[in-house]
Amino acid sequence: MFGAVLLRATAAASQDIPSSYRFIQNPQEGGLYAGVATMDTGQLGLGPKSANVFGGRYSVMFSGAFAFEANATYFKGRRDVIDVRRPEEDRILGESSIDVMAIEARFRLNLTGQRSWRRLQPFIALGGGMALSSNLERSLEDAANMTLLDRYDFGSKFIASLSGGITLHTSDTLVLRLDGVMHLWKISTPAGWLTSNTDAGLGVIPEDDWTSNRVLTLGASWRL
Repeated sequence: MFGAVLLRATAAASQDIPSSYRFIQNPQEGGLYAGVATMDTGQLGLGPKSANVFGGRYSVMFSGAFAFEANATYFKGRRDVIDVRRPEEDRILGESSIDVMAIEARFRLNLTGQRSWRRLQPFIALGGGMALSSNLERSLEDAANMTLLDRYDFGSKFIASLSGGITLHTSDTLVLRLDGVMHLWKISTPAGWLTSNTDAGLGVIPEDDWTSNRVLTLGASWRL
């Protein structure tokens, strides 16, 4: 009798296999991130070429595998200051700072659905928004007496983004996240470059130029 009970208990215990998947209970998430960006300066070399990146995000899951998120990213970057009127070998005046703020909405697909696998949850995301320059240093242009029409201005523009990454759910509330993002935006050519009569040696000068920027960030989030 005792042996039969023990046998049934042992059999039941042997069927209790821990799952590698964990259900994610909290649908909302807010966090901060930082990283670096390698940027395409465009055909004429006018745009930002590198940047340190800081930002914040808020996201909410609205179905098992999909989530909506809002991102605010600050690019603290550098650019070459170029005077098209100077000889080609002496055209770059130096480097100056350029800071860009990007506001985006993204739709995220969690590849393991509303669960993590061994606390990991890979994802891909697609989104878009607006970017504008929050600070553009002009001291080199001022020293060279460049006309306003010859000066590069980032302005404000539409951006698109494609990203992928992975989150590590260290607990039910604390999440670590690694993101790789490609941003697309246009570099606009100064009006003075388009009407310049100098022998710039630049070939056909485009009015604007789509560029891609690669961003790698690491962040931490709190699930609510």
